[in-house]
Amino acid sequence: MLAKCAKCQHVFSTDHYGQNLCPACGTELMLAQSGGSGGQPPSAPGGDARQASEGETSGEWQSAPDRFGPASTPFGQAGALPGAVAGPWQAAEAPLGPTPWEERATRGLFAAYAETLKRSFADPVKFFGSMRVDNMDGAISFYWINAAIGAIVGYFWQALFAVVSSGSNANLPAEHPLAQYADFQPGPLLYLGLGVAVAVFAPVALFLSAGIYHLGAMLFKTANNGFNATVRSVAYASGPALLAIVPFCGSAIGGVWTLALVVIGLWKTQRGSVGGAVGAVLVPIAVAACCMCASVGAAAAVGGFAAASAMGAAGN
Repeated sequence: MLAKCAKCQHVFSTDHYGQNLCPACGTELMLAQSGGSGGQPPSAPGGDARQASEGETSGEWQSAPDRFGPASTPFGQAGALPGAVAGPWQAAEAPLGPTPWEERATRGLFAAYAETLKRSFADPVKFFGSMRVDNMDGAISFYWINAAIGAIVGYFWQALFAVVSSGSNANLPAEHPLAQYADFQPGPLLYLGLGVAVAVFAPVALFLSAGIYHLGAMLFKTANNGFNATVRSVAYASGPALLAIVPFCGSAIGGVWTLALVVIGLWKTQRGSVGGAVGAVLVPIAVAACCMCASVGAAAAVGGFAAASAMGAAGN
């Protein structure tokens, strides 16, 4: 059976009447049969359940579609079905729409960017909960700007520290333990080059990280709105990357803050559970950390074995 969402006009397939979830915008909708079958709405506040069959709708429930928005209807039929009454849960969901950044043509570039950062920082639950998830409009460019600024500024600090440390190590006496490493330290141009490279390939990093988190969301059965929702969550959670302008601790704080926003973003845009969103983000990170530790351990073991073999050969 085909149904059409009254909010975003998306046509989707469903195999049951009653409560349904629009796969495009995430709106919860009530789909009821015609002729009164399955069309009885929930009990009105403070009173008994009211019958909403064809030709018989009470005054209070008559106004429900006007207050809470129309219910979804089977595709091909005009208007709401006689028994389709919007439930009170629809009033709790904020209308889904574009972010301020996606309205930069009317708001202005800098005003839209600043407003998007403000909302994602100040009230991320409401920000991600009211975000449309059926496309990637604006998400890639917003992520690109934040990643480019964070990478270039962060590596600039490292280049500056490299200049200072190289100057200090150059003056070390020959017997100092660090003197032998003075000529092997990365130069500032290398750090600046890395910053530019990270900025250029930021969209690739966006889709790679979104793909990993989406696999985690599928593992925890919380990928209800598709890959677009995950990409938008990761992209609009990138604001804390700007904290790289703070030397020493800015990048670390920004990284932790970004992970928290990604969890909130997945929770709200995918319309899943908080635990599923946490698992989708933390489990891939834990797996990557374990693989890294195993790789380092294996490399150390191989190095130790090679050194021991070399010492044995020299002894012989």
